[in-house]
Amino acid sequence: MSLKNLKKISLFYFLLSFNLYSQNSLGDQNKKNPIEKVTVLTDQYFSESVDAKTNVTQFFRDDLEKIPNSYLQDLVEFTPGMTFTGGTSKGRFYQMRGIGERSSYEGIPNYSIALTLDDIDYSGFGHIMNLSDVETVSIQKGPQLTTQGPNGIGGVISMKTSATTSEFSGRTQVGYGNYNTKNAAISLSSSLTENLSMRVSSQLYQSDGYIKNTYFADEDTNYSNDKSFKVKLNYDLGDWDLVYNFHHFNYKSGYDVFNQTNSLITTSDHPGVDLNEINAHSLRIEKQLGSVLSSTILTYLNSQSEYSYDEDWSNDAFWNQLDGWNQAYNYFITFPKERRRYSLDQRFYFNGRKFNSHLGVYLRSDEENTTEWGFQDEAQRKRIKSNLDTKQAAVYGQSVYSISNHLDLIFGARLENKEFDYADNAGPKDLLWGAELSAVYIPSSTMRTYFKLARGFKSGGVNVQDGIPNERKSYGEELVYLSELGTSYRDNRGNGVKLAGYFMFRDDIQVKTSFQDDPTDPSSYTFYQDNAAQATTWGLEWEGSYYLTKNLKFLGAGSLMHSSLGDYAYGARNLKDREIAYAPEYQFNLSLDYEGDKGFFFNSVVSFQDNYYFGNSHDQKGKTTQLIHMNVGYLFSWGRLQLWSRNILNEKIESRGFFFSNEPPDWVDKRYVHRGAPRTFGLNLFIDI
Repeated sequence: MSLKNLKKISLFYFLLSFNLYSQNSLGDQNKKNPIEKVTVLTDQYFSESVDAKTNVTQFFRDDLEKIPNSYLQDLVEFTPGMTFTGGTSKGRFYQMRGIGERSSYEGIPNYSIALTLDDIDYSGFGHIMNLSDVETVSIQKGPQLTTQGPNGIGGVISMKTSATTSEFSGRTQVGYGNYNTKNAAISLSSSLTENLSMRVSSQLYQSDGYIKNTYFADEDTNYSNDKSFKVKLNYDLGDWDLVYNFHHFNYKSGYDVFNQTNSLITTSDHPGVDLNEINAHSLRIEKQLGSVLSSTILTYLNSQSEYSYDEDWSNDAFWNQLDGWNQAYNYFITFPKERRRYSLDQRFYFNGRKFNSHLGVYLRSDEENTTEWGFQDEAQRKRIKSNLDTKQAAVYGQSVYSISNHLDLIFGARLENKEFDYADNAGPKDLLWGAELSAVYIPSSTMRTYFKLARGFKSGGVNVQDGIPNERKSYGEELVYLSELGTSYRDNRGNGVKLAGYFMFRDDIQVKTSFQDDPTDPSSYTFYQDNAAQATTWGLEWEGSYYLTKNLKFLGAGSLMHSSLGDYAYGARNLKDREIAYAPEYQFNLSLDYEGDKGFFFNSVVSFQDNYYFGNSHDQKGKTTQLIHMNVGYLFSWGRLQLWSRNILNEKIESRGFFFSNEPPDWVDKRYVHRGAPRTFGLNLFIDI
């Protein structure tokens, strides 16, 4: 099937479904909701298949509601081996075990960590992921090749919104916090007919942010104003099951964080923005064909975005007070971007007495139009357009062979072709393959142990920016070889522990780096991808929970990680044996969770994280962090009231780091950091309808 025909078929299904709509963990899963949920068959198979052979961190609705005003980034400190970056107020990119992007200004989009919500690939859009009305988040670490169409060399984040219900149900939420933070959400679900059920949810989040701009005497230049609207339809026709999802995200955020003092005070005269408007659709069609279950997933995503910032970070009055400088220094840059993604993921599931297998075919087309628009003293100084088209086709599958009642052997493989076209020029064409082999030993219903070998891949590409040396114009694919041993235990009281040890060898590792062409021009940066020789990463990850009493539960999670780059030179520096960026040597958190018999509850969390390198073009590191969070409240028959605070001790958090020249007249390279959120607190009210 051609990609052109794929688009036509996808559009037909989306229009049909939208017309139908227009006319008519560490914690325990929520056990208090008696309403029957509509479940898609392959979700259960997918979850069991992944859990058996890899290290997965899962969050359920009860877990997510303990984190106030939660976005995806708020789960990172509870997920061993995971970090995030984000230029603006929320995390856009995620890293697992040191693998993952840290920025994406230009170039071929090619993400190491896949992110899906209701089967739609949102890779590169992690910052919009508010967790309101999300039922489950599953974070799978290491190469994920064989269970679904979207794949990641470093891992996959799979999210599912709450299912439709056969009876009417609903929930509302309102809240207020410091920095003029306001949030509201509502979700409603019911059957429309005997076979058709529907769920609608909407969310609003607003905040002035914690940055103060002294030039404008404003405290909202780094604001947030996020809105989302979701619709889910489930149509049960007996042998057929159809699930349609529509998502609308309107994400608006100020971008005013750069300053010369590494503080929460800015002096910029042209604050930037981070704007995203996204409409996305998915349609899953399932039918039982004798002993074979067919699952067809069609998705479409359209995004309009703008990303901009003040490149000189200040204003002429500020700069002209410096000794030896008395001239204009005023730069601004913006990156408007449009993206379209189409995909078809066709899967067949086969169940037998000894064998359980699935086979999938994945087709995808990405279209991205980007402009880099730079200004000096309000006059245009550059305008560079790029048009990137990516076509991807893959065949993947997995088989589970039951050797005995206690031992399973799992084999999976993936063959993928990826083509890039940019500026009407043919880019690289990669034929890639990956495979994995796992053995799972299940001695009892409470324990399992697995051993996994995997070969993962990430395709190469082309650096499209001007000024890149010819020898850096293209870069090759990266390979990851993983061996992992893990075990888990969980009793019927909810006490449990998970342990996983791993070793990864990365060949031709892809690294993001940059250089500044003119130290007096902050707009003269060139960003590019490159291949280092090799890298190794090994570590240990664990999660556990234990009931101290029937009402008081202790939870913990953590990781130890050691990473080392191979022989890679950047300018006069050789980074051999240096740690990988965003790969902290230790992370762990401890929490106490109390739920009283009469409704009182509290939750307290202490987390620690080692420092780590911010990038490859310099050797700057962030600070170690120690954070304390707390929730306290009361559970009523009709809902609950929650008082919360995060970063209670007001620790200084460094989320991004840079090292370059930006200050006249000497233009000396200096260390600059973005500060994370200070102490925040607020009150939330949940009402069940």
